Amino acid sequence: MRWTGTLPYAAIEAYDRIVVCMRQVRSAEAAHRDAAVPEQHCAFDVIRLGHYIGDGAQPLHDSVNSDGWRGANPHGYTTDRSIHGRFESRFVDGMRLTVQDIAPRIGAPGHRSGDMFTGVLAFLDTTGDKMETVYKLEQRAGFADYTDKDVRELVYAQTAAGAAMLRDMLCRAWAESAAPSAKVEPSPIDFANPRFNPETGSAPD
Repeated sequence: MRWTGTLPYAAIEAYDRIVVCMRQVRSAEAAHRDAAVPEQHCAFDVIRLGHYIGDGAQPLHDSVNSDGWRGANPHGYTTDRSIHGRFESRFVDGMRLTVQDIAPRIGAPGHRSGDMFTGVLAFLDTTGDKMETVYKLEQRAGFADYTDKDVRELVYAQTAAGAAMLRDMLCRAWAESAAPSAKVEPSPIDFANPRFNPETGSAPD
């Protein structure tokens, strides 16, 4: 938690909920039942996941320097806490970002295999690598020049990266939902589980 933060855990919780909701949608459709309720549950968790992935696409969210540079500062980066809002809100509003700006940059759906949690961490690492770039660009004009091509390109790239990540996670969730849910017996929270630990309230994974 010290190094990773809570965002990837929240994102995976939302992702797993989406898989369950999609599985319920499949079940309802197969039985010719109304799927409106599980569809609504899916919609809620897609919005929730989108919030976390969108946050993760913003480089300042993946750093201790999220609201002004902290610690040793040999390059003289701003320590003004407003850098966060000036970049992700004021500049984006000022450049008048649109769907048409982003859609062509998202690219074709990717095939995300392997552990999804590891995939989320890799996504955050890639975004976090651009954190200092934000500070370098801020030194030019404090994000007051909405025509700055380099700042605009960073906004385009990270918005598209977040959109692509969310799209790929949803495609993966839909494919995963076609498989039956895993059976965990006995339940890790069952007091009768021989490995149940009363101090943690669960059996170890």
